[in-house]
Amino acid sequence: MAEELLPPAPAPTTEYCYRHPQTATAVHCTRCGRPICTECMIPAPVGFQCPQCVEDARRAFRRGSSTALGGGPIVTKVLLAAILAVFVVELAVGGAGSLLEGPNARQLVDLGALQPLLVAHGQFWRLFSAMFLHLGLMHIAFNAYALWLIGQMVEREFGHTEMAVIYLVSGFLASVASYVFGPVTSVGRW
Repeated sequence: MAEELLPPAPAPTTEYCYRHPQTATAVHCTRCGRPICTECMIPAPVGFQCPQCVEDARRAFRRGSSTALGGGPIVTKVLLAAILAVFVVELAVGGAGSLLEGPNARQLVDLGALQPLLVAHGQFWRLFSAMFLHLGLMHIAFNAYALWLIGQMVEREFGHTEMAVIYLVSGFLASVASYVFGPVTSVGRW
């Protein structure tokens, strides 16, 4: 009986660590599959990961990726809900005629509009409340659309907390600029 000869096994190919090309290895990152040496191996729940994949995961977590904090533009949605809720209050206070042009000036001041003389007399909270008020449907529509487009990008790029800080600080600084450089009006005129 003739013995069947099996072909010889192929010679093993030597792989080298992607970060240390002089170091041979047989271990691969469980995320990306790149070969890594013992110096680069970072223990993971299953296998080992390379430093680049671990850093990418940390960066995504800090940014608030979709797996962390529920995902999506959370702060942007909350801010949109807040300005829409305040707009509903404006409509309730101003009546049916306020849909297109907003409430009258006295009603806006009562709701927290920026009035320089009132701010000068200590009502500093108006520097924040003014950023949520709008003069009618077109004003809120354009601002909400801009917030939706830009807010998503800012929140995705910088993270949830940073988005909230950017919105509040920029709104506050805009109010301060309006207070400092805007016209001074008398409360009595309202």
